[in-house]
Amino acid sequence: MARVLTTIWFVLAFGSSPRAQTVEISPPELTRVPVAGLGPGLYWQQLVVEFSHDDVPSDTLLSIGMPTGMLLADSDGDDAFDDEIRLVYVPAAEEKPGFFVARATMAELVQVGSQAAAAARGRLYLQFPVTVNAASQQTDVRYGPILFADEREQDIVDGPTAMLVTQDEFATAGSMNVVAWGGALATGETDTLSSALGTVYPDPEQVLVLVLPDLVFDGGVSTANNLVGLGDGDNDNDVEYRFFLSDSPTLSAVDSTTARELFTAAGDAYIEREGEGRPTSLLLQDVPTGTYYVYATSSVTGGIPLARSRGLNVRHEPVFQTLGPEATITLDSGGLLDASGAPTGSSKQQTTIQYSLIDHDDEPPVHLFYSPNGELDQNALITATDGALLLAEATPLTATEGLLAKDDS
Repeated sequence: MARVLTTIWFVLAFGSSPRAQTVEISPPELTRVPVAGLGPGLYWQQLVVEFSHDDVPSDTLLSIGMPTGMLLADSDGDDAFDDEIRLVYVPAAEEKPGFFVARATMAELVQVGSQAAAAARGRLYLQFPVTVNAASQQTDVRYGPILFADEREQDIVDGPTAMLVTQDEFATAGSMNVVAWGGALATGETDTLSSALGTVYPDPEQVLVLVLPDLVFDGGVSTANNLVGLGDGDNDNDVEYRFFLSDSPTLSAVDSTTARELFTAAGDAYIEREGEGRPTSLLLQDVPTGTYYVYATSSVTGGIPLARSRGLNVRHEPVFQTLGPEATITLDSGGLLDASGAPTGSSKQQTTIQYSLIDHDDEPPVHLFYSPNGELDQNALITATDGALLLAEATPLTATEGLLAKDDS
């Protein structure tokens, strides 16, 4: 009997399965949030959700539970929370889901709906202010549960983690440590000095801040919220960083009662946007002498310090801008030597000494002396018993009371 051999081919088909959706806090600097008691009570969060499927439209497409101890803020006090969240969607192709914040959103729960299908790998940014009442004993808190209406998406029980910055950690850094200073203000073991005159710092200009995080993404289709309004599609102009000066190294909230806003050498308020700062100098001529600290804040995180500099010792010492004569001259009462010292028989027997003095915080008298010793310094100053100011090895040109004008001759 003949045998029939049959060959059976098994074909294995390999296909690409969609990757799981993700929910993250962005940028990473926002994973750190202050515990209760730090700052004025408001902070900022930005979540980014990337879908793994073409999620079907739903009035509750996405639900996100807020972390324990963190609540969605009601910034305008109208008892509604749907106007506190801005949505920005970056489509994967040409889809227009028409996302909206559901009216059912509350302090503990964010709900987002859509009018049309989303797309796999489309990214949705949720931006909102928060209040934090988490105690300092906690170390971190999680978003969640995070639920999707589309059954193809995988619900997330434990969402992204927000790490709590405790009172002690904040005190050590002096801030949330979100903004990175340049060399002129970076934390160091010793304080830094302004120039003797103290008009501006630094002089010449330097880049004062190296890293200013982008806390508000604006690279897609946007809705509006109370704090940042409607996006304009420009992702480089959404966060306004401002800078303040205080004589206290321990501020946990910056306002007009605790600090003074800083201005540039041109007299404009010193404001930066996200990214890297520009070269500038800070105007200090009206700041009293003393040790100060520069604090950075942002338009979305409120008055809590995002960075604190090392100490800056502001000085305002009197500095001569000019002191004549401009060139060496010869005075000869005998009539032989001229001004250059040549024996021409045409002498110069007197001259005018012009001076210009700057002192930003005082009106000191000016005392002029002449001496054959060109190496005299402040150590040669002597105060006589009658209070007159003298200079060793020198003869005074001015009266005992000196000259009161800052510019004279």
